[in-house]
Amino acid sequence: MKRHFPAARLYVLTSRASKSVWALEPAVDELIEFEFFHARSSAGVVERTEDDWRELRERLGPHRFDLAIDLRKHWETRPVLQSTGARYLAGFDMKGKFPWLDVAIEWSEDSALLRKRQHATDDLVSLVDAVAAACEADRAVIPRLPTPLSDEGLGGVAGARRIFRKRVVCVHPSAGNEMRQWPPNTLAC
Repeated sequence: MKRHFPAARLYVLTSRASKSVWALEPAVDELIEFEFFHARSSAGVVERTEDDWRELRERLGPHRFDLAIDLRKHWETRPVLQSTGARYLAGFDMKGKFPWLDVAIEWSEDSALLRKRQHATDDLVSLVDAVAAACEADRAVIPRLPTPLSDEGLGGVAGARRIFRKRVVCVHPSAGNEMRQWPPNTLAC
């Protein structure tokens, strides 16, 4: 985070049990204690009342956060983002479960006993990189517009009409469906 946003102040919303670990990280400016789970993780998520959520919003509101990121991949903590008062929200999504996230990385379910293809920290770095990319002002999906047809080349409007007298095909650049792949000889007919 500090590499992408060196001037940012970083706050971590953490449990009492994890507070001492986060305190060791010099990039973190402030720790805010909030219990997501019971002290014994096997007891699960702490049940929260509407008053608990209101109190959290009141505690976090004065900070006027620009961005809140949920670094936990499992979904249980995602709703906490909505209590931060942050202008932008980022986290892991699964099958569109959190459409209100401004920046999201798709996360597939964590299946027990299956070998993981990458370390969990790689996913966290990908999420932070996605947030950084979303903040770049010079991103351009289409770097420049195509040159308009002129009288040279194809003969202006008349030349453009000549092009469309024949069949024209437009290919979606990231089509995965067999019926839309190019070249046509790859189609399974």
